Amino acid sequence: PMSASEESRRSLLNLFSPPDDRRRGVFGLVCGLSAEEQFMDSALERFTGFGRTSRKHTANFSLTLCRDMHTQPRWLAPGLYEPFPADQMPETIKLLHAKVALLGFGLSAAGEPDYYRLIVSTGNWNKEAVNHTINLVWFCDYAVKSTENQRQNAADILEAVNFWRQLLGVDNNKTGYYQLDDPARERIGHFLEALTANIPAPKNTEPRFISNLLDG
Repeated sequence: PMSASEESRRSLLNLFSPPDDRRRGVFGLVCGLSAEEQFMDSALERFTGFGRTSRKHTANFSLTLCRDMHTQPRWLAPGLYEPFPADQMPETIKLLHAKVALLGFGLSAAGEPDYYRLIVSTGNWNKEAVNHTINLVWFCDYAVKSTENQRQNAADILEAVNFWRQLLGVDNNKTGYYQLDDPARERIGHFLEALTANIPAPKNTEPRFISNLLDG
């Protein structure tokens, strides 16, 4: 875990924490060029509310991490699922440079999310991005039961869902850029389907989230 001084700052790492004391992290998707085990372990602790030792005793994973195909080594962090790149990675994909996280929070970690957060960062998922370099972090939230105008955030998050569906190929067993085992494919697919069911698609609202992966 990060030090007390690091925890006192509002940073990229802090955005993995639930929005309030009632909610817990249910499930999330993370991708980036690179990541460090220490950062992801701290992110998981904030997201789930449990330390590394406690997470070792749970069978389910809470976060899925997709790193660039050239990144090594991989590690087995409790609560983290990390798929390998597909055998036939398209020639046009040289680097997975996007740093994106799509998180779902709910009143129970075993329940369904009722609060979603989209994070886009210029820094990678590591300690350097938090403490030693200048990076920009943009995020937007969507509360399912809120009566406020959330059209713009809805458009952004739904566009990010399209990015994740193409990246992972979770629709109708399409080929994605990563190899997913069946339990992971089912869980990720359910998460994205529930999100789109919970967030109505707004009309006449252009998303701020863009991806050149969707041009392929």
